[in-house]
Amino acid sequence: WFMKCSPYDDQFERQAIRKYQGDLLFRKQNYEEAYIMYQESRKCLPPNNAVVDRELIESMTMCLLKQGKCDDALTLIKEAMVSSVHW
Repeated sequence: WFMKCSPYDDQFERQAIRKYQGDLLFRKQNYEEAYIMYQESRKCLPPNNAVVDRELIESMTMCLLKQGKCDDALTLIKEAMVSSVHW
């Protein structure tokens, strides 16, 4: 179910597949697994792709909020804001 990114894989394709899996799981209200897929997608994301990274962080935040994990969602957003300042 979980794929690891390697230099020999098509990193873009693996990243996109994980994101779409996360989207599907989110629509099925399986927020915990969707969150994991979004995390896996971020691991394969090229560092210069800030737009998709922001989308993934937003999706991860929504998963946390849907699970009632407001403090974790806030922490994730704060970390994202700090890292975006360093770009």
